[in-house]
Formats: sequence, structure tokens, C-alpha cells
Amino acid sequence: MTRSRTSTAAGIGLTAIALAATLLLTIAGPISAGPRLWFFGSPGAADGTLVLSPVQNGGSTAVRVRFQNLSGQTFNQVRVLLGDNVSAASLPAGALIDSVHGTNAGDCTISADQRSLDCDYGHVPKGSRGTRDVTVVIDLSAAGTGAKTVTAKAEINETQGTTNVDTSFATGSTTTFAADGDNVGDVIPQGQLLKIATFLAANGISVQLSIDKTSDGSDALAIRENQTEIVINCGAVTCISPTIQLFADFGDTLNPEVTITYAAKSTKFGGIFHQTDDGTLTDIPNDKAHACSANLTTNCIVSAKNGVLIVRFPTNGGIRVH
Repeated sequence: MTRSRTSTAAGIGLTAIALAATLLLTIAGPISAGPRLWFFGSPGAADGTLVLSPVQNGGSTAVRVRFQNLSGQTFNQVRVLLGDNVSAASLPAGALIDSVHGTNAGDCTISADQRSLDCDYGHVPKGSRGTRDVTVVIDLSAAGTGAKTVTAKAEINETQGTTNVDTSFATGSTTTFAADGDNVGDVIPQGQLLKIATFLAANGISVQLSIDKTSDGSDALAIRENQTEIVINCGAVTCISPTIQLFADFGDTLNPEVTITYAAKSTKFGGIFHQTDDGTLTDIPNDKAHACSANLTTNCIVSAKNGVLIVRFPTNGGIRVH
């Protein structure tokens, strides 16, 4: 009998625990993964914003498109679209999708008429593995001149073909410009050295931007002389050049570094001011302490003679020579 009473008591205790656990789950409800949250746009830009590389009339522009899962749940079906499969206004009239590059380019298909891009990412997990990146090269040679706008669309769904779909759009634009000797910008064809240059035109200077490697087909370079929207204050120093905007691969830190060759009639160079896209201003004086060497490979002077100044630094931005 004693054994029977002990067994009954244990059963009652286990039942009480089970009831308590059931009550707790009923009150708390299931653990939720939270709402669907994501970033859609170009890396470094605001959500919903695409950044297109500067491009001369008749050239190509590159745009980076990132989808990033920021929520606490896996997205079962994600697609990123660009072009006529979004709308007639998603891609400029006459523009063609030339190529797609980057980590997740293998998930993307360009239509036969080169007017639509479909990136089927399928499952996109949460956390560190939840980012999908591509760079799209858009040929504008038949798209005329002026402002060009591109819009991409993301579809986030539970399963392909179901109706519980969220959509997101990202838009950006660039205005083409004449390659007039003072301005140049384009995507460098695959296999060619990363080099672009202006020549001695109206302002009497020429600038060459080069990086010692070949293009993968998505590398974009540009030089815009006489820029007024970028302000570089030379302070008490007398600058002998206008503000010159440099663009190399969206401001990435580059390895090897950018080499700038500046040529002008003047043979006396005090140095160069380099301002990165975040506004940081660096003065690189033309002296022995700032000469490139085994210990100083960037933010340094390669040479300065015969009216030619050659400088090396790790990223783009704006420059003024003094």
C-alpha cells in the first residue's frame, strides 16, 4: 500500500507539472520569429536606393544590388528582378543588360533580349549568411543622353507561387555626360587594364587614373574635372588645380592602390589634397617624407618632375593640386 501511495503522489506531481507547462504555453503563445525585415539597395546607400556609376554618353554604367535578410527568420523564396519583368520604366528605353557579376551572379538569368534580369535566390537564411550581392552592367550606348533611371524589385515569399508575398523596390539614376577631354567615365571591359584618362583640353591639365590589375567586367572608373559640387578647401595653401572628382569601384579600398598622374604646364608641385567620399581630407606634400618607398606605399608621391605629378592613394574621392 505504501508503494501504491508513493506512485500515486508521483503521478499527481507529474500531472501538475504538465498542466503548468501547458498553461504557460497557452499564455505565452508560440515563439515568433518576428516580422520580415530586409535591406534592398546598393551597399552603403540608404534602403531603397541604387547607386549607378558615372558614365559618359554612349558608355555603360554599373550598379550594385544587395538583398539582405535582417529578420529573425529564413525567407523561403526570394527573387530580385530588374528590367521589363518589373515594368517598362525599370530600365531606360534602349538600354540593355550587358552582364551580371559578383558573389551571387550564378543565381541570375538575363533574358534573350537583354531587357530583363531574374535572380532567383530561393532560401535566404537569417544572420551572416543572409546577404545576396550582384553587380549589373547596363549598356547605354543606344539609350540616348541625359538622366537614366533604373529600378529593381525584390519579392519575398513563403514558397514560390503563393500569394503571401512582400515586395520592395530600389531606384537610382545617373546623368550621362560628354567625354570632352575634361570628363570621362565608363565600365572597363573584361580583361583590360584598369585605366582611364582625360587629356590636355580647355583647362590645360590631364589626369590619368590607373590600378595595376585587369577588369573583371564590372569595374567602373571615372574622372570629372572642374567639379563645383565637391568642396576642397586649400586653406592658406595656393591650389593650382580645380577640384577633380575621381571614381573607382564605388569608393572601395583598393589593392593595389589607385595611381593618379596629373600633368600641367606648371613644374612646381607643393603636393596634393585628397578628400575621400566621407569628407576626410589628407594633404600629401611633395617632400622626401612622403615619397613612396618600401615602408610607404600609399598616400605618397611616386614622382614630381617635368610638369607631371604621380601620386598613389587607396581609394577615390576628390583631389586638388597645390
